[in-house]
Amino acid sequence: MKIFKTCRTLNMFRFYEILNTKDYKYLIDDYENVKIDEDLKKELDKIWNELFREYITLKDDKQIKLSFKQLAYISKLETKLFICKELLKGLLVQSTKKGLRLYIKLLGEWGYKIYEKKNLQKEVDRIVSDLKTLTSSINIKKAEFEKTHKKELTEERINIDKIVANMEQILEKNEINQHTTMVSKWLEYVKIGEKISKQNEKIRAKHG
Repeated sequence: MKIFKTCRTLNMFRFYEILNTKDYKYLIDDYENVKIDEDLKKELDKIWNELFREYITLKDDKQIKLSFKQLAYISKLETKLFICKELLKGLLVQSTKKGLRLYIKLLGEWGYKIYEKKNLQKEVDRIVSDLKTLTSSINIKKAEFEKTHKKELTEERINIDKIVANMEQILEKNEINQHTTMVSKWLEYVKIGEKISKQNEKIRAKHG
């Protein structure tokens, strides 16, 4: 089974089909004859994330990079919340001092220090309160992200034929074959097209 793992091996047609459908089967060369089970879905999800990161690097889009950083930070906070909740649950069922100290140590490593000399229940209540604050913070950051990127999140299906036709006109090329043009090469076309468009705008502005 052949899987496309980089922008230099995945063609632009498949890439935009994935963006439009959120279906990672297009990463598989002969996907129509492959049964996609849960393990393969997870593998494809991981491959797509890495491939999209490569796409962002090649495209050098500062706005997308910022979006990724914001999402990564939110994900980091969500991971912290989940793990600390589980550690707190584990702490509450410990019957030995050794087990208790282990969970206290682990919570401390995540930034939630419990003082053994103080009342344990009060310390637990304090951590629960802190985790509620963290939950609120995550929800606020999610809401801010969705508000900022509302247009992107609700964007209609990408019309790749229209985009390609416009690029062919700008570059004065007869045809850009979506099935043989790899994503990495397409991005080079886009960069060249953007330069030409800017130059044309300057010429138009100069001549009124």
